[in-house]
Amino acid sequence: MRLVRTSASVRHSSRRRPRKPAIAAISKSDLAHLPINRIEASLHPAGKQKEALDRLSDATTKAIADLQAACPNDVPLTPVGRLEAMQHRLEAMQKAAKLIEPALDEFYAMLSSEQKARFNTLQRVASP
Repeated sequence: MRLVRTSASVRHSSRRRPRKPAIAAISKSDLAHLPINRIEASLHPAGKQKEALDRLSDATTKAIADLQAACPNDVPLTPVGRLEAMQHRLEAMQKAAKLIEPALDEFYAMLSSEQKARFNTLQRVASP
């Protein structure tokens, strides 16, 4: 027995597909600001905390720019080229982590116990 999908069933099934989350409409350059905005809205940092959050935001923005530069859209054709590209991306990820970690440590150290508790419960935002 062969099942044939009609245009009506295609239309019907497309209505049942889950909608893409609103985050999908955000550009890659805006991704750095998402967690910072959520942190700011949840913790309401002030004074030196706000300055430390701004440094974390700057480090995150730089790290994302570096990662985007290290991850071109073109995929190398050869296995050796693909491995070299993977190595380049992994090195960029390590560099990004080393760039963000001190700024995050500084900001986290300035938080009160209550703010740390809220910070620790913030959910990660999935990238599109």
